[in-house]
Order: sequence, then C-alpha cells, then structure tokens
Amino acid sequence: GGEMSNYKSAIDRLNRCESLGDIDLALKGFERVHKVGHLTDSELQRLDSKALDIILDWQEVTQC
Repeated sequence: GGEMSNYKSAIDRLNRCESLGDIDLALKGFERVHKVGHLTDSELQRLDSKALDIILDWQEVTQC
C-alpha cells in the first residue's frame, strides 16, 4: 500500500541527514505528514526513535 512508502521515504530521509539541523527539519516534516494522516502514530514514534539512534551513533563517532 501507499502508507508504507511514506514511512520508507521518511526512513530514507533520516538516513541522509548529516546534522542535527537536518534531523530537526526532517522530524518537523514528519509531524506535518502525520497531521494530515499519511503516517500512523506508531510510525511517527518509530521515526523518532530512529532519529535518536542516528544521533547516538554520531555522538559515538565524534567522541573517538
């Protein structure tokens, strides 16, 4: 279905982020998409935790 592609493209977008600013913009965008009903509550939550994972990965890298 079309629903999954919204979620998948959101994940792709997160994976392309290169800064906290990028992540912030992406998450704001996801919230708008969620508001109009194109992402479910659980998808939005999964995207939030994915974003957190990415940020934590970066922090591990920069602490080396």
